[in-house]
Amino acid sequence: MSQSYHCSQINVLPFSSMDPSLCLGFLLNTKAERDGFFSTFELKQRLETTPLFNVVQMANPFAQTSGADTGDVVSGSGSCEDSNSDDFEII
Repeated sequence: MSQSYHCSQINVLPFSSMDPSLCLGFLLNTKAERDGFFSTFELKQRLETTPLFNVVQMANPFAQTSGADTGDVVSGSGSCEDSNSDDFEII
């Protein structure tokens, strides 16, 4: 049986204090939201020595293609070849 935890108050954790192994997803409904999100984190990334996460723009190899333009995909697959052996993984 699965269990879940619920709390009665909202807890706040600074983004910089989060566990780096945590997988996050961001739902951006419009191109304007996406562009604003990218701009905000690109600016923040320039101020930090180590980025909190990387944004990649590539086709998702697992996405269903319907012939419609879906725009840039902000996800990737762990099977992508990466010539760089840093501590980041595209998921």
